[in-house]
Amino acid sequence: MNTEPEITVLSIGWGVQSWTLAAMCALGEYPKPNLVLHADTTWEHAHTYEFAAEWTPWLEKYGMNLRTVSDSKAAKEIVTTRTRTHIPAFTLDDTTGSRGQLRRSCTHRWRIVPQRRAVRGELARRGLKTRPGIVRQLIGISMDEWTRIKTSDVKYIDLEFPLVEMRMTRKDCMAWLTAKGLPIPQKSSCVFCPYHSHYAWYQLRQAAGSDWKTACEVDEIVRNKRQGYTCYLTDKRKPLEKLTFEDYEGEFLFDMSEYPCDSGHCFL
Repeated sequence: MNTEPEITVLSIGWGVQSWTLAAMCALGEYPKPNLVLHADTTWEHAHTYEFAAEWTPWLEKYGMNLRTVSDSKAAKEIVTTRTRTHIPAFTLDDTTGSRGQLRRSCTHRWRIVPQRRAVRGELARRGLKTRPGIVRQLIGISMDEWTRIKTSDVKYIDLEFPLVEMRMTRKDCMAWLTAKGLPIPQKSSCVFCPYHSHYAWYQLRQAAGSDWKTACEVDEIVRNKRQGYTCYLTDKRKPLEKLTFEDYEGEFLFDMSEYPCDSGHCFL
C-alpha cells in the first residue's frame, strides 16, 4: 500500500519559529507545502494580527497558499458550564486552600480541530480519501523546544519538525530572519494564556492596551463561573487588575526579549 504523503501542510502561528519556516519555504530553502494553515483562536495579540496582515501578501507573492481557519463559536466558549473551563486556569480551593491547575482543552478545540477540518476538506477537494500517512504536516518547533515534539494522534497525518531536523534554535531563526532582511515577530499566543511567564504579564500590563483589557475580562469570567474553587490566570492566584508586580521582584534575572514561547503548547 502506498504510504507516501499526497499533500503537505504547514502550520503557522506567526511566531518566530513558524514564520521562519514559512519564509524558508517561500524563498525556496525548504520545499513549498501545498497549504499553509493559520488556526486563529480569535484571541491572538493585536501585534500578531498586524504582523499577519502585513506579511500574508508577501508569502502569497512567493506562491504560498495560505488559509486562516477558525471555529469562532468554540473559541467563545472559554467557560462552557459552571464546572468546565477550557483554558488551564490556576485554582484555589475555597474550603481547603489547596492549589491546582485545570486541564486544558483550548488547544484541541481552537487550533487542532479547525486545522484538521481544513485538511480533510482539502483532501476531499482533491478527490482523496484519508489513509495512513496521506498528509505531511510541518510544525515550526525549534531545537530548544524539543519537549513540544509529539507524534500525531490520527493516522492520516504525520507530523514533521524541519527546524529540529536542521538543528535550529530560536536564536538561529532570529539570525536567519535578520540575514534575509525579514522582521522578527513578537511572541504569538492567546492574550489570556495562563502559561504566560510573569514577565509577559508585566509587559501586557505596561502596554495597557486592548489586549490587557481582554485578559482582565477573561480573568473575571473564569473566576465567577466556577463552583467550589476560584480560578485565576496566574499562579499568584490574584485578580490581574489587583496584581502588584512588585510580587515578581527578583524574578526577571535575565533578558526576557529572547525567552522561548511562553506557552510551548500550541504549535505556534
